[in-house]
Amino acid sequence: MQTKKTSAMAAGLIAGIIILASGLPAAGQGQFDPRNIENGSIIPDEDWGEQPLIVKLQDGRWFCVLTTGRGKEGSDSQHIVYTISSDKGKTWMPLRDIEPA
Repeated sequence: MQTKKTSAMAAGLIAGIIILASGLPAAGQGQFDPRNIENGSIIPDEDWGEQPLIVKLQDGRWFCVLTTGRGKEGSDSQHIVYTISSDKGKTWMPLRDIEPA
């Protein structure tokens, strides 16, 4: 039977493993943590952007896919694009179409 104390220890261990596996610094170390919105940067879009999803590639780069377009959301220009960052989101390459408008 698992107690609250062992459950908390297991949760802490799992969180520590996830942080180590991500290759990012643990919170409280005073280092730049790009997962914190306060340290974030702007993901490029056209006139608007929504549903950005970011995954870390095997080589360490970040891959982001989002819906964007010119004018207002829902216009005929709406399309799905991707961009890649090699510096943990500080800068992004120009947008490229996955699904053109």
